[in-house]
Amino acid sequence: MSLPPRSFYSVNEVAARWECCPTDIAGWALAGRLPMMTAVGPLACGVEPVTGLVQINAADVMAMFRRHARSERSCFIRHILPEGCTVWRYVTHPKQGVRLSRADLLLRADDVLAFEDECDLLRRKGGRKGGAGGSEPRYDWDGMFVEMVRIINEQGIPQKQADFVSLIIDWFHNASETGEIPDESTIRKRVAQVWRRLNDLQ
Repeated sequence: MSLPPRSFYSVNEVAARWECCPTDIAGWALAGRLPMMTAVGPLACGVEPVTGLVQINAADVMAMFRRHARSERSCFIRHILPEGCTVWRYVTHPKQGVRLSRADLLLRADDVLAFEDECDLLRRKGGRKGGAGGSEPRYDWDGMFVEMVRIINEQGIPQKQADFVSLIIDWFHNASETGEIPDESTIRKRVAQVWRRLNDLQ
């Protein structure tokens, strides 16, 4: 018996899959080409209770995806489109809206595959090494390096290696769906050569 296909991807997973920046994903969502979802607990839109999967307005979360300035770690959203609805709802309780981080944002697998078909993107099969028969890597190192390139491009090279490693640890914490991340010593070994090259550029 095999498991069913994935239903959702995180923004970081799709960015790694397409070898682009998470900011690009947010931009396509803002343009209406890639619906962005999240799961909410009990909340109210007027007198209507809402819970479960909802679509969000990408404009509400763009502060987490700034291309040329430091991005926010979280945002409050006030507009949602519940499953099966055609009219956007305004969150009235909690009064401040629903606080989301990047890790809370989801993309439907069907929407991801449809976007790939539309843009004629090469779908990745199997592991990144070994072709179709390869195994998936335990940790998303490629996705991490994509995000580090974006951060360094926007914020500059960290002053210390410890700061660089802390950024990577934070990324893995936010990207991990299970809470499992590589230990610090493994991260240091994996990025040692990268840090030496970055340090030469300072």
